[in-house]
Amino acid sequence: MPVNLYSPPMKRLSVKDCGALGDGLADDAPAFQRALDSGATTIRVPRGTYRIASTLRVRSGTTLVAAADARVFSCGETPKRRGDFLLTNAEDPHGCRDITLRGGIWDGNNPGRCNTKPSDLFDPDAWSGVVLNFDGVRNLRLENLTVANSVTYNIRLCRIDGFSFRHIRFQSDRIAFNQDGLHFAGCCRNGRVFDVQAISKGQTNDDLVALNADDSLVRLENRDLVCGPIENIVFTRLRAEDCHTIIRLLSVNSTIRNIRFRDVEAGCREFAVNADAARYCRTPLFRDEDHPGGVGYLDNIRFDGLRVHATRAEGPPLICIESNAAGFQIRGFARDRVRDARPDVPTLRVRHVREGTRILETEEAVDIQAPKDARARTRFPSRVLLEKGLFEVTSPYGYRTHPVTGEADSFHAGVDGALWDGRMLVETGICAWEHGTVLEAEDSDGHAGTFVTIRHAGGLVSRYCHLERGSLRVAPGAQVARGGLLGWMGQTGRATGAHLHFEMKKDGNPVDPVPFLKELA
Repeated sequence: MPVNLYSPPMKRLSVKDCGALGDGLADDAPAFQRALDSGATTIRVPRGTYRIASTLRVRSGTTLVAAADARVFSCGETPKRRGDFLLTNAEDPHGCRDITLRGGIWDGNNPGRCNTKPSDLFDPDAWSGVVLNFDGVRNLRLENLTVANSVTYNIRLCRIDGFSFRHIRFQSDRIAFNQDGLHFAGCCRNGRVFDVQAISKGQTNDDLVALNADDSLVRLENRDLVCGPIENIVFTRLRAEDCHTIIRLLSVNSTIRNIRFRDVEAGCREFAVNADAARYCRTPLFRDEDHPGGVGYLDNIRFDGLRVHATRAEGPPLICIESNAAGFQIRGFARDRVRDARPDVPTLRVRHVREGTRILETEEAVDIQAPKDARARTRFPSRVLLEKGLFEVTSPYGYRTHPVTGEADSFHAGVDGALWDGRMLVETGICAWEHGTVLEAEDSDGHAGTFVTIRHAGGLVSRYCHLERGSLRVAPGAQVARGGLLGWMGQTGRATGAHLHFEMKKDGNPVDPVPFLKELA
């Protein structure tokens, strides 16, 4: 009788079939790896707690399915070094493909004695602190899983093409530096991400989603990554109660293009959207003086439904655009002023952008553009104009030589100023200094041009002059709230250029308005 010397690989295998105990005490890494190397196409991880003392490496064509309450955690007593993770894809000179990770709790165990971030960020052999790492994978699927207790990045991705992530949760009661949720490095493209949530307060303690086409590759979190384009990705339903930053778009030399964000709702301590090109990071990537035209390539970035609020009283504007962009749209924007911890801080900051940068907002009508004359227009009813350090007073209160008539010792009853970032004048929405009643709102041919006057409590009256003709949003007798939109900055009346003339009176007498501006800043 002939003997069959060939046995085809099993299609399904449990890690317990290979010796895993799941008791939280034994090192189950060897049993996991035997299962992963067996050739089985589907590896099951039953309910249990699995201590892992060495990196798990997943081969092409593998589906790893864990029970919802299966906890796989990084051993805290095993020293870590560069290249160690809880789980990563196996090295393959031809590239990995068709990997699925479904279910389970993948725990970085940041309280572990050896699971600490080294003090030297630039140690070439240092452990990255990353929980799940995927590099060079085509057709990657992550579904219904929780990543917990990361030391740095929860999930690190580089050079992936064709991916689908669904129902991803991030959880940790311990705050650690650089706890990104989904961290995309260079050359990631063609993917869909649905339903990502930070389910513990304070997480993620950095970016919920980071698209870092460029970064400092000598830092320990970024060792073995590459810079390169990030493109063709749709994100739907992002949630966090109190993360550090919701979305980072980091581009200096590499392009981030064709990115869609739909249904984003979160609280953040710093930024809702951060495109500052890492200018303020501990390891900046360039010097502004070397790039007078700005840096970054953001192309066709679109938000449909962005509902945000700040969760910390001190902090920057919620949306920071300091990268060149060709087509950056935010539709359906809402800022929850009831829950917002810093409602008087502007929503939007735009700096260091070149001609052609565009930011569009339909609900709140944002349109920032820098045409050939290096002036820009914004239609954003926020307090951008009064942000500290950006409202440049071009003509102070008091006696001066009149800029139009040349008259010496002419008394200037207010201050003139505009929003200036060093190269670009930004015309913006003009907002009420404080609650009050509109006394005057006119398109005038006089020296004040189009202007608004508001009476406030305590005998105070504020006046806003040279607004754009036809832009008024209020009428005499109307009640306006603090920060309410009055109109758009312009150059009507007797003016040498677009600016706001802002003045204050106390009991009918002019007073220096600068202290009142400082209250808002």
